[in-house]
Amino acid sequence: MGATTAVKAQVKLAEIFSPAAIRLSLENRTKLGVIEELVAHLIEIGSLKAEGKAALVTSIMAREKLGTTALGNGIAFPHCHSGFAERFVGALAVDKRGVLFNAVDGAPVFAVFLLVVPLEEREQQYELLGKITAIGRDKGQRLQLRGCRTPEAVHDLLRDLD
Repeated sequence: MGATTAVKAQVKLAEIFSPAAIRLSLENRTKLGVIEELVAHLIEIGSLKAEGKAALVTSIMAREKLGTTALGNGIAFPHCHSGFAERFVGALAVDKRGVLFNAVDGAPVFAVFLLVVPLEEREQQYELLGKITAIGRDKGQRLQLRGCRTPEAVHDLLRDLD
């Protein structure tokens, strides 16, 4: 028999962005402030350890300096690889007011998908970023996301999109 190759399970948005990790408003109005707020939220809900906070914020901001993760249409996906994450960890903020995130189209961002990726999960990272980018390209999905009134409704939408 031939050699078998391990097939990794598909990573799902609804598994990474649990209802507890979803916020419907942001206190901060700047890119750095939003990233700090979402990392702090992940620590508050027990998804990340507090000792990694400064390193994670620094790593995510370093990635943003390479090029904005706000590719237009109101969606941003700041992210980094980190040894502080043993699995994919994410926080999602849907903010009706929008925040300035240096988007390529200059428009405010209404949905911020913050993602912390384990060091060895590069392939699945691209799959996830592709799913998030697809939401940004689909006006109907963007409007559905912005129309959600509870974290559970956002989570249900993500599950439907998976």
